Amino acid sequence: MQKALEIYPKGCDKYKAMVYLIKYMPWHSAMSQVKNGEQYFMNDIEEISADYLIENVEEAYETWQNCLWKNEIDFRDFCRYILPYSIDREPIVKWRLYFKRKYAHLVRGIKDEKEAFRVVYEYLKNSFKVTNTKSPYELDVLMLDSIHGGNCRDRAIYMTYVMRSLGIAAVTDFTPFWANQGTNGHFWVSMVEKNGKIFTIGKNKTCYIDGSYEPCKYTIDERKYIYVVDSLKRICKVYRYTYDDVHKVPSNQLLNIPEFLHCSYALDVTSQYHNLTDKNVLLIKTNRNEPLYVCTYQQQFGWKPVGKAERLDDSHIDIGPMIHDNVVIVAAYEDGTVIPRSNPFLVCKGRMPIKLVPDKIRSQRVCLYRKYGLNSRWINRWGDLIGTRIETSNVKDFSRDVSCLYEVKNMPVEKISILFENYQLKRYLRFLPAKGKYPVPAEIDLIDKNNKMIQKNDYQLYAVGKDLVGDTIPLHWLRDRDPTTTFYKQFPYWIGIDIKRCKKMTKGLQVQLWNDCNRVAKGHNYELFYFDYDWHSLGQQRAVCDSLSYTNVPQNALLLLRDYTKGKEERVFIYKNGKQFWW
Repeated sequence: MQKALEIYPKGCDKYKAMVYLIKYMPWHSAMSQVKNGEQYFMNDIEEISADYLIENVEEAYETWQNCLWKNEIDFRDFCRYILPYSIDREPIVKWRLYFKRKYAHLVRGIKDEKEAFRVVYEYLKNSFKVTNTKSPYELDVLMLDSIHGGNCRDRAIYMTYVMRSLGIAAVTDFTPFWANQGTNGHFWVSMVEKNGKIFTIGKNKTCYIDGSYEPCKYTIDERKYIYVVDSLKRICKVYRYTYDDVHKVPSNQLLNIPEFLHCSYALDVTSQYHNLTDKNVLLIKTNRNEPLYVCTYQQQFGWKPVGKAERLDDSHIDIGPMIHDNVVIVAAYEDGTVIPRSNPFLVCKGRMPIKLVPDKIRSQRVCLYRKYGLNSRWINRWGDLIGTRIETSNVKDFSRDVSCLYEVKNMPVEKISILFENYQLKRYLRFLPAKGKYPVPAEIDLIDKNNKMIQKNDYQLYAVGKDLVGDTIPLHWLRDRDPTTTFYKQFPYWIGIDIKRCKKMTKGLQVQLWNDCNRVAKGHNYELFYFDYDWHSLGQQRAVCDSLSYTNVPQNALLLLRDYTKGKEERVFIYKNGKQFWW
């Protein structure tokens, strides 16, 4: 390292940049080799040569000095957001000159840093595929370039490298896990402006996190629809991989420190993001001298720490800035186990958190339809069924002699059932989607006069479409009694049914739509819980229809419905105005 310091005159920018890099190198490490299937990491101060550091400083400084938006980036931000040679613990490689030559054409002539960020972001978002590389090891950024694909973390890190090679002050931000669904976290790239504000791409908002589901294409009458639909993945806390904001993590204390804090250079930057609430001082009596954490509920794992909590005194806990519309508890963490120290709080916009203390004196009756929240992805697929016609004809290709039996007018709920009592059926039926819509049926069944399903060998399905070649629609998936198997074709099609053998017994049609199988299912065994410093059972039930009814549920309680028969997805919810609201 002495060679790296001696090459520059003391006091010049390049010398200061080199001092900056060397000062924080001991806090960083990189994957150096794989032996017997295990990754080995070396500390950067031991692994990186002086020549590598010198080349890194020279290329980074030259890029900063010559970019057309140089005046938007001061020396401090240059050191923090352009100069670092790595992001996390990926293998160390020479990347600056390669990426600069490959992508410089994207920003040629651009004088505004935000515009440069936007152009590069949009280009890489479309070209770098989010996929599973199936690599069990940390990949270096040049390997990601050759694959040009990876998970969201790979893509965010790749984008950050590319942008820094072009002189854009880019950072990799992340959340340890989504606060309202799944088990994974999320990573994205952001730009840091001269004033310290964050700039990202999405919905024309300066600090919008690109973590939404597809927007809802259909208007739902929430007063009549039995489900509450959520269109966003929610985030509670945001962290950033930094180079200089470091803290020591004692190795002998790892079991008593949540995993998200094991990284010594992960900085909480939640306060820089949108939908923020900072009125988060909670009234919690505790005299224990122990570290406390704010936790959200993670699918399959229960309460998991997502941030630190600060004890102000024996009865007040500050959980720090958070993104609103989340449910949290305060807990201790010992030997890898979360120990609740509070009941849940709803963190809401523009108000103090709302404490959920179960009222065991005043109980309520609840009617439950799902064990997991419904997002707009499913509503958009189900909504594509609107306008679908069920027709009948004596001509197989429906070129003439066509009568309409039914047209879907309203938003369906997983399935539709149609009775033909007042209609004269012909030999063929067809399921005809509306023009420009592509609904996704999972099961198509004929119903007899006793509301029983007709045996599938009594009728035949066939598919017709402009771009169909052979059996590109796997029709057996529409007859396998599994609502998770289907096709997803983005071209005009229709499905015909030859009912010659069962015409007389056919009284109706049922279409089961592709869905997540989180609806209460007949024959499954369920148990309902409420939270009061721990989960307490409200009893088990075997579903006799597609809903469950409980009469002994405390008001103002956080609830959880578990299916013991099938499926792992489950979310906490509150019950209000006759509906489940998911958190």
